Amino acid sequence: MNEEPGSFLPPPRRTYETAGTGPLPSQPVPAPAAEAAPAPRRRAFLAFAPLAIVVLVGLGMYFSRNTPSFIRPLLPSGRAASRMTPHLGELVAQPNRVDLVGGPKVCGKVVSIDTAGPAVDPSFHELDAAVRASNPAEVGTVARVTCADAPILRGGNTTPRGSFVRCRVELVERASKKWLGGLTIDSEDLPAPLMRSDDDRGSRPSKAIARWISSLPPSCS
Repeated sequence: MNEEPGSFLPPPRRTYETAGTGPLPSQPVPAPAAEAAPAPRRRAFLAFAPLAIVVLVGLGMYFSRNTPSFIRPLLPSGRAASRMTPHLGELVAQPNRVDLVGGPKVCGKVVSIDTAGPAVDPSFHELDAAVRASNPAEVGTVARVTCADAPILRGGNTTPRGSFVRCRVELVERASKKWLGGLTIDSEDLPAPLMRSDDDRGSRPSKAIARWISSLPPSCS
């Protein structure tokens, strides 16, 4: 029996791509994975981060100008103030007015007292450590601080446009009750010129009082 030419040729060989070269013909091509969305905690952090920064900056500015009252008892000045309290009646005695030789000065360590109390004045906490007395036995000079509100009158108007705090500081040598000098110090942060409310007022100039006292020369002569 005659065979057609080529009938004994083997069938063509089929080839398939292996797993290392790509997907098989019957396998679907996987879609590229989408980017994972940020976690909820991360989104919340990013949302509140600007607010937290603003709050921290505000607190830093406040604490740089004011020592919080609830922190003062924990500071060295707060502990010193508590030791002064039982002796305020004796420390706040009136000075013997005599002619002052030279400018204002301090004799020994200083305690500043608010005469309205009497109580330890807030400026005491702002004094330089080298000047501030740590106990009653160290006190050589008493700074008597008397403060009152003063109205701000602008443009010849008799209606107050806010107020500021005016403090009179008198330095007294503790042992002799000798007057060592004095100064009147006003609020450093006066209300803005356009303020029209008589409720707006400057703050007590505690830092300015402390700076002045700390800058005075020591002399007990």
